[in-house]
Amino acid sequence: MNIPGILRGTARATCFLGFVLTGWTQYWLGVRGLPVGEKRRAQAEWLHRWSRRICRLLNVSVDVRGTPPTAGLIVSNHLSYLDVFVLSAIEPCVFVAKSEIGSWPIFGPCAQCAGTILIDRTRRAAVGPVAAEMAEVLAAGLPLVLFPEGTTSFGDGVLPFKSALFGPVIELNSNVTAAAIDFELPGGSAATEVCFVGEVALLPHLWNLITKARVLAHVSFAAPHAPMTDRKALAHEMHSAVTALHQAQREPRAS
Repeated sequence: MNIPGILRGTARATCFLGFVLTGWTQYWLGVRGLPVGEKRRAQAEWLHRWSRRICRLLNVSVDVRGTPPTAGLIVSNHLSYLDVFVLSAIEPCVFVAKSEIGSWPIFGPCAQCAGTILIDRTRRAAVGPVAAEMAEVLAAGLPLVLFPEGTTSFGDGVLPFKSALFGPVIELNSNVTAAAIDFELPGGSAATEVCFVGEVALLPHLWNLITKARVLAHVSFAAPHAPMTDRKALAHEMHSAVTALHQAQREPRAS
C-alpha cells in the first residue's frame, strides 16, 4: 500500500474541492452577471487563475517552448483532461470540447463557468451553432483552443484531424498556431496514468493521478500560420505542424 501517495491524494483532493467551491463562488459573484462582451474574457481569465492554482496543487511543472499566441486559433493534440488546466495556466483562453464533458462531475460545471464551447461530435448539424460561438470568441481577440483529433490518445502519435471546425477560422481570416502537449510521469506511466483514453472511469483515474508526486508537462508552440482559404488544406497543414512539434518533444527522451 502506497501510504505517502494516499496521504498526498487525500490532502490534494480536499484542497481541490475547496478550490472548486471557491472558484464557483467567485464565478457567480463576479463573472456570471457580466454583459456578453465582457463575460467571455472574464471567463477565460477565471479559468486561467484557477488552472495555475490547480497545477501548483498537483505539482504539475509546465515546460513551455515557443511563444504562446494571445489571439487566434490554437490547434493541439489531446491527451487528457489535464490538457485544459496546463494550456489555460499558460495563457487565458477558451476551449472547444465534446458535449459529454458537460455531464462530468465537477469538470462539467467548471467547463460551463469557463465558457467552454461544447459540441456533439455525433451530429453534423451541430457544427453550425458551434461555428458561430467560435467566431464570437475569435472576433473578441481571445485565443481559442481546438483539439481536432476529436478524442484523446496515449501520446504515441497524433491522430488524424477532423476539418469541419476549421471553417470559422477560414471565414474570419484568423491566424492559426500549432501546439503540442506531452507528459512525463516520474515513477509511473504517462500513457496510462495521465492520458485519459477510452472507457476508463473518470474518478478512479483522477484519484490515481492526484496521488502522484509530480507530473511534467511539455507544451510547444509553432509560429502563427497565415490564414488559408481551404479548411481541409488547413487541417492537413496543422496536423503536420503538430506532429513535428510532438516528435521534437519526444526525441531527447528517445535518445
